[in-house]
Amino acid sequence: MTSGGGGTAPQAARITDRTRCMFRAILAENGVADTDDAILEQEVVMFFKLTRSHRIKLGRPGDFADCPVIINNDDDDNEISDTVTKTIAPSLPQSPLSTSPTSPHSSLSSPLSSPPSSSPSSPPPLISTPSRISLRETSDNVVGSAGMYAGMDGPNKRKRKRTLCVAQCEDARSRSLSITPSIESLARDASVSESRQPVEIMGQTSLPESLHMAVEENAVPEGRSPLILPTDVTEASDGADPKRQITRLLEGGMSEILRAEDAVDVMTSVLLTAARIRIQAGKFGFERILIGTTTNIADIRKYTEQSLVELPFEVATAKIAKSGAGCAGIGLQKAWEEAFYWDIIQRYAAALDPMPAARGPPDGFTPQEKVTTAKFIEMVGVGTSDENQRKCRLWWKDLSDMQNTGVVCTLLYRSTKFNKYCKTFPRRKQYPRELIDTVVSWEKVYGSHIKQIELRALDQAGGNYSGRQDLLHASIAEILSIPESNWNNGSNMWHSNDEEESWKLTSRCTATSTESTPKRLTEDAYIESGTNKSFFISVRPGVNKLLSVFPIVPISPGDLLGIFSGKIRFSEDCSVAQSIVGPAPHLWLDYSQVTGTLNQMQVARPGGEANVHLAWEGVNEDVESGPCESWRVLVLAIRKIMPFEPLIRTASSEEQFTLHQSLDFARKGFLEETF
Repeated sequence: MTSGGGGTAPQAARITDRTRCMFRAILAENGVADTDDAILEQEVVMFFKLTRSHRIKLGRPGDFADCPVIINNDDDDNEISDTVTKTIAPSLPQSPLSTSPTSPHSSLSSPLSSPPSSSPSSPPPLISTPSRISLRETSDNVVGSAGMYAGMDGPNKRKRKRTLCVAQCEDARSRSLSITPSIESLARDASVSESRQPVEIMGQTSLPESLHMAVEENAVPEGRSPLILPTDVTEASDGADPKRQITRLLEGGMSEILRAEDAVDVMTSVLLTAARIRIQAGKFGFERILIGTTTNIADIRKYTEQSLVELPFEVATAKIAKSGAGCAGIGLQKAWEEAFYWDIIQRYAAALDPMPAARGPPDGFTPQEKVTTAKFIEMVGVGTSDENQRKCRLWWKDLSDMQNTGVVCTLLYRSTKFNKYCKTFPRRKQYPRELIDTVVSWEKVYGSHIKQIELRALDQAGGNYSGRQDLLHASIAEILSIPESNWNNGSNMWHSNDEEESWKLTSRCTATSTESTPKRLTEDAYIESGTNKSFFISVRPGVNKLLSVFPIVPISPGDLLGIFSGKIRFSEDCSVAQSIVGPAPHLWLDYSQVTGTLNQMQVARPGGEANVHLAWEGVNEDVESGPCESWRVLVLAIRKIMPFEPLIRTASSEEQFTLHQSLDFARKGFLEETF
């Protein structure tokens, strides 16, 4: 029998219905719904050809008396190798001596891959044949480092999603992807396209010693084929300037997170939900709020139309704000209650008498739990269909497991996107707790930042925009030695009244904004499409630096990240390194006496790589386009910035750059005086 690259299964292949059913079940179990008989027969033939090849190598070819297909004796090893190569990786050269074109870094492991497997020309490993074996897993063992295609060559071939390489194969098997081992590889493969790496962190141009060691340990072993990258990745690597290659570091614990790509998308929605709820709660903060409510429509209309609208303005708005905060509290209460539904169901189910097991395969739930769930659903007024009961059991058990493993903030502020992600998460018998472990890893990274959002919203609702909660965070308080009075994220005050008056008398600048700084910092704070991201900037101990300032949500070019702290000066004397030159002569910002969160960001040399820049904004809150009366120095993004990517600005002078490399000055927040 000859298995060419372009033909269908030969007529000599006699496959029984039993064999077809068995192979269809195997394919379906692995997520492949092949119904085309020609493709199925090709898969079967390939399986037995590979099996026979391995037995020949072991010296036990056997007579294949019971083989459901005819295997001709002229099928040799070369034909098997050629067929597998053309079937699984058509882009691979057919000559075993030829080498694949690779990027300048093809000798290193991809950050998204494990070590490459053997070359196509090497003998395939022995395949164990349990009672249920996946043909696609069998094929993976032959050419593991190449992209994979389902089906075989020929007119009936169906091309499916092409996975990257071994890393994607591993991901398909484990799905419990941790990017911890990838942190070293990120430094080596900085040229990989941004779409393949959702968490890309810009840092220094040289590799730390630990990363150099990781490069040497992960180099492709001698005699193995280099990793074949997709076309877009290879082109990006070829066109990259090695001098511009940069180390990419993960901040804020992101190196330990599972499913980082999903985390960025899902947890961003959770963070926005947390900000919206806490801003809605406003000045009531964490107070206990008692509000009267009813489901009687007549009573609701009577209260609103005859009572609320007749109240004085201040009283009416206070009541509306209080009821809004109360509704936010009820939402949080319901979200947390739902995490305990399964505990209530289990406690009741444990008291029921034994029941016969239900028909069908086991699903992890006892008959008592199913009966109790049905009763619970009926009492709380949720849909009672069998399918809805099944979904509720899974969902409530997942929430209970998350809560029992310490997930709190994420469950309280979980969004619609989070709920959908969990409910549609792929369930696999090999990793029953994969979803729980993933969410727990997210909570460990994002939990403290959600708490900071709560405190930040409470402070701002009370008129405090200083951002001192960042300074008081336990991990920061241990590092910085700064009085609270010298920390101010909320404004750029004039250094003195004399300098302010001198500016107003001599200046001819026109203001570009009438908004107050508090409004600028709170406007659209929780709107995903908004440009104000100042609410989502955090500071934590850095990986390579004493401190690292980074966003916890994705940032777009032009987004506002906050105020760069300091005092506005109007004088000829600019004698400190901690200065930012203004848009007018003798106008500058002095941050040697006042500092803040964004002042702690990393600083590159003048003309170096940066992802943010400082912009002066003239303000006149009374007259639009009137004379500029005050200034604020904004921090704006100049490119896309991913969550937990350190913010970097360029220094205004070499002296300033040198100062920011000093640990002593860093511990003082780059202030001039010693406190």
